[in-house]
Order: sequence, then structure tokens, then C-alpha cells
Amino acid sequence: MLLSAARLLGELARRMGFPLVFGELAWGILLGPTVFGRVAPAAQHWLFPGGAAQTMLAGYTSVAVVLLLVVAGLEVNLGIVRRRGRSALLTSVMGIAMPLAGGALLGVLLPDSDLAAARARPGGAHPRPDRARSSSSRHGLGCSRPRP
Repeated sequence: MLLSAARLLGELARRMGFPLVFGELAWGILLGPTVFGRVAPAAQHWLFPGGAAQTMLAGYTSVAVVLLLVVAGLEVNLGIVRRRGRSALLTSVMGIAMPLAGGALLGVLLPDSDLAAARARPGGAHPRPDRARSSSSRHGLGCSRPRP
């Protein structure tokens, strides 16, 4: 069911002029904790239970990310990239810099209540390893804000 829906959304994206991968990624965002997890958390937990099943799904996810990068690379027309070298380079750099800047900005501006999903991840000895990493990173970069 999941793969069929991803394929269907991929084909819909292709008909709209986007790459097939775009629709498949959109389905992943819609079905994951970003949308479905906020709209219907109990249903999302039923569909993706924790424990051993989640560990197995994480392994499949790693393989899927590698395959996604392969498919995205296969859809790149190198002739166009060579002809438009400067704009292709600028697009690549901005494709990395803009999400990085946006994520850093959201990390600083969003309230801690929106970080609940990050707290649920298994971690080390620190009760909030995500907070320890992000706060030390922000402090090291000189962009930490005081906590009340």
C-alpha cells in the first residue's frame, strides 16, 4: 500500500512536470510524523509501531535514502549541467545553504514544545541528547539564546 501510494504520487508529480522522486518524497512527508503524525498521531503510531519493527524500518530507510540519491542522480541531464555551469553551481550551493540556514533559524526561533519528536529518540546517558548537541553547537557558534 505504501509503495503503491508513493508510486501514484510520483506519477502525478511527473504529469505536473516535476521529477518522479518529488512525488515520492512528498508522500513520505505526508505519511511521516511531519503531517500524519501531527494530524492523527495514534493512527501514525499504529501504522509505524516502535520497537523491533521501527529498527527494521530504519534499516530499510537507510537503503531507501541511498536508492533515492541514485535515482535522483540518474535523472540529472549532465549536458544541461555543463552548458549552464555557473547557474548549476549556484543552484547546488543554494540548495545546501538555504535549508541549512532555514533549519538553524527554525532551531533558534521555534519553542521547545515543537521539539517533542526529537526528545522521543533513543539516546545516550544525557536525558536530552538532542538538546545537549544543539545547545553546545549553538553556544560554540555564538548564536545561543538564554533559556528562561
